[in-house]
Amino acid sequence: MKNDIKEIKDTESVLQAVIDYKTPTMKARCGVSIFQCGISPVVILTDLDSEGMSVTNSIEAAASHVYKNYLTMVDHNKIIFIEHYPVTDRRKESSFYRVEMGWCENSESYTNPQWKKTFEEGVLNLLLCYGYRKESNIDLSFKKADVLQFVKKG
Repeated sequence: MKNDIKEIKDTESVLQAVIDYKTPTMKARCGVSIFQCGISPVVILTDLDSEGMSVTNSIEAAASHVYKNYLTMVDHNKIIFIEHYPVTDRRKESSFYRVEMGWCENSESYTNPQWKKTFEEGVLNLLLCYGYRKESNIDLSFKKADVLQFVKKG
């Protein structure tokens, strides 16, 4: 188990962890939910409103960290990244963005992110297409509340 993992939960083919990672200028932390979807895993990077850089400002570093530590067996171009900001005291609505990035062979990292607004329903539909069904225990806000759970259909 990697030493950067603060908390981990593995629910069938869903892995959730709170990770620390390095950006070029500082450390950062985010929640990660990895849904094993055949050759195209779906990775949801959740901003935790913690000290350090936001997920938006460190998306390349977060995505590269997840790839290098959890998904090296997958083609880096096949991973689907979703940026997620959950509801908080200051944020009344959650937000989801699909983030497409290029890969730099020299630095072995993601680069040039492009954000496309999506909605929770779009994320749900994406996961449903890969054979997950909506249940109740996976917490995309990482606050232990029952938000979303996906269980791979048998």
